[in-house]
Amino acid sequence: MPPKLNKGPCNVRDCNNNTSHYYKFTENAFQKSKEKNTFDNYNYLSINDQLCDTHYLIIVEPDRHNKRKSVDFEDKKISDIFTNSEEIDNEWKNIYDFTKLIDRINQLELQIKTNQELINKQNLNISNLGLTFENKLDILSKVLFKEQRKLNHSIELDPNKFSELITQSNFQLNGFFDRIFNALSPRYRNYQTRENDKKSAVGFCYLLAGAQNKFANELKIEIGLYLLASGCNSSAIDTLANLGISACYKTIDDYKKKNGKRAFYKNF
Repeated sequence: MPPKLNKGPCNVRDCNNNTSHYYKFTENAFQKSKEKNTFDNYNYLSINDQLCDTHYLIIVEPDRHNKRKSVDFEDKKISDIFTNSEEIDNEWKNIYDFTKLIDRINQLELQIKTNQELINKQNLNISNLGLTFENKLDILSKVLFKEQRKLNHSIELDPNKFSELITQSNFQLNGFFDRIFNALSPRYRNYQTRENDKKSAVGFCYLLAGAQNKFANELKIEIGLYLLASGCNSSAIDTLANLGISACYKTIDDYKKKNGKRAFYKNF
């Protein structure tokens, strides 16, 4: 015989629900209602009683919404984990890509710097091909004139700083100080003597520039002030001025009246 269909009526007292869906109050449904503390309100029900769909859900599945929320929550947590994991992976990928970009930029900057140095070196070699000693002396005098008269900088007596100064002011003077120094100081001299010769080479460069341009004469003025402070008379100072070593007495006297006494650079 075919199984009996659940056609009602609902065995809950005073049930007036109009429905065509009924469920059997099975042993399993009974156990659920006991576990969920709903059976006490319907303790007159018996196994195999008919329940309308509304009362079946109230008695047997009162926590159905909580279960769905729990499942949704778990699904959401799992989804969030995967989503967050993907976001973290993307962030690390972006960081990695950014790091590679920075490295590439640094490589390009280094390459540009290297290429620029090669270009400067080639330009220097090309420009130096047609430059005579006279040309370089003219450039030196203009550089020192600008330093002294336009920028109002003091004379630079440190050999390394002086060489760097003139080279940075005009790249065509690269190596010029070394040529002057090597011409004045034979290589067979000992180290200390050659170090002192470097200072002499600086002074010689200033004197050469002053001879080429009479307004690039800061060192000559310093020497004249030193001679005057040491008791030299005007005749002695003018004699040294004629040799190109000092400014003349009148220039020194005018400078002294205008600027007052100045100490000579003792490290020269």
